[in-house]
Amino acid sequence: MSDSDEEIVDEKRYVEQGDSNLHPLFWDSMPTDAESNPLYEALKAIDDELSPEEKANSLKNNGNNKLKLAISDKADSLARRNLLRDAIKFYSDGFAINCGDDKLNSVLLSNRAQAHSLLGNWRNSFEDSNRSIKLDTSNVKSYFRGARAAQKLKRFSDARNICIEGLKIDSSNVELKKILKESEASIATATAAAAREKAALDAKERPFRELSETLLVKRGYKFTSPVASHLGRKILTEEDGSLTFPAVFFIPEARQEDVVERLNENDTFDDHLDLMFGDNVPPLEWDEEREYKRKNLELYYLSNSGETLNQAQVTTLLQGKMPDLATADAMPKKFGDKAARYVKVDTRRTVREVLSEAGHIIPLVPFFFVLAKNTSYR
Repeated sequence: MSDSDEEIVDEKRYVEQGDSNLHPLFWDSMPTDAESNPLYEALKAIDDELSPEEKANSLKNNGNNKLKLAISDKADSLARRNLLRDAIKFYSDGFAINCGDDKLNSVLLSNRAQAHSLLGNWRNSFEDSNRSIKLDTSNVKSYFRGARAAQKLKRFSDARNICIEGLKIDSSNVELKKILKESEASIATATAAAAREKAALDAKERPFRELSETLLVKRGYKFTSPVASHLGRKILTEEDGSLTFPAVFFIPEARQEDVVERLNENDTFDDHLDLMFGDNVPPLEWDEEREYKRKNLELYYLSNSGETLNQAQVTTLLQGKMPDLATADAMPKKFGDKAARYVKVDTRRTVREVLSEAGHIIPLVPFFFVLAKNTSYR
């Protein structure tokens, strides 16, 4: 065997043995033959004699050493991340011992918060800092670390409150004063932005709120949730103050519907039926018996077609959005005082009079059924 072959074998043996070639203090993982290492056995015996406080303190020191090395100029970015994770592991193991020393446990959590912050784990840093403060309210570093983490999380009110409490412990702390000033400025900026956003939203919604008040309060109309295809239809206010609705006239016999875009509340239904089915209008293609003549027509609507929406929900509907219907059941009821039923429309009456009837609940777009008298379908 050549010298080079022996070097390869030695290197292979070293790789296979891994950490067992190192002093136990430098092991990254537990070798399978750890129990046969006398140095490991000696260290284990010493560790078994340590009190919980001593063990926790030893792990804290190990974490501190990793943390110091991580922030030194000796570690590149990859080594830095690994060292910080090692530090977090030491601090976690130390805290897990639950040694009973609140100040020591507070330091372990505070130092772990620092390691988390260096990794950009701001939520973990924030939570560890708060837990640390609860264990030892005099731990000023925890206030600073918690406030800084809260800032990074844009929890500016939390950052301000932590700083205020921390300054009660150390009134001259420069870092806490700085974060407090920055947090208060951020809160002021956010408050002003929220006020502007609310004002803009109010201005945008104001016409719809005013329209919903006119519909519900001044007119006494009632609304329920519409079918999805009718969402976004507009109810308009005319120059004379009257309201114009889009409306659907549905012929169930032919499963055909006509959409009237401008049904003014002051019009009578006779006005619109004359336009739709008058003598001068060509007969419907499917109406071979010519049964759907103007004088032969009846008009109906479905009363109690759903649960009544409140003004906020109607305001949302008018904006073309479906409101929160947690308290509204759009399905008609079959039984009881508010059971749905078909109501014949007196076509001599105005749209406003019919829409205002007690049981008439409008699914945003008024919906009417057109039938011909004395037909087999009728």
